[in-house]
Amino acid sequence: MRGEPIPFAGRGSAAPVMDFAPWQEPAPQAPPPPQPVEPMQGQLFDPSQIAPRVVRMPMRDKPAASKPVTGRGKQAVAQPRLFPSQLPPDGVPGDSTIYCDAPVALPLHRVMAAAVDASMVLISLGIFVLILVFSGAAIVLNKATLPMYALAVLVTLTVYRVMWCLANTDTIGMRSCGLRLITFDGMIPDRRQRVQRTVAGYISTMAGTLGLLWSLVDEEKLTWHDHMSKTFPTPAGRKTQPIAW
Repeated sequence: MRGEPIPFAGRGSAAPVMDFAPWQEPAPQAPPPPQPVEPMQGQLFDPSQIAPRVVRMPMRDKPAASKPVTGRGKQAVAQPRLFPSQLPPDGVPGDSTIYCDAPVALPLHRVMAAAVDASMVLISLGIFVLILVFSGAAIVLNKATLPMYALAVLVTLTVYRVMWCLANTDTIGMRSCGLRLITFDGMIPDRRQRVQRTVAGYISTMAGTLGLLWSLVDEEKLTWHDHMSKTFPTPAGRKTQPIAW
């Protein structure tokens, strides 16, 4: 109802007229915009009907990594053992002790073997000198040529020694005197040990042959290059069959 207030009227006055405004419906509100719905992939199987399945892969035992074993008393299995080892109870060999029952070659036998090897070198040098003489070259010995000849002898001797090291066998002198080279634990040395012995032999000789004479006072009759290379010559006829490791 809308209108101004009507003053009071007495009896007989006309009744006030009520002015009613027409009904107006409220304006419709726009619906909220739809929220974006994330796409969902339907499940093909009922999760409650899927049983967990655990597949166990077969375990493979990995072979233990082979580590190179160094030192005396423990050598590669591939090397044949000529003499049984005699390690101490703790199994740790020393640095200057032979742990096999092989005897050390006598100094006289070692000198004989060295003499035979030296004769091989001298024979080769003699053949070379004869070739120079027959070809017309003059052999002059003076202060200028003597160092060159000494160097030629040293090179020939080194080639002779290295040749047997690469062949991994004993020299002609050792085999002719019935000797063979073995390690401190009674095994056949490899090429690396033979080369080490050759280098150590030069050290023993260049020290005024003190390394060679050391065998006369050593407890086990070993020279310097025997101790350095952990090898020594022994009579070959004592045992020739390899012993299982």
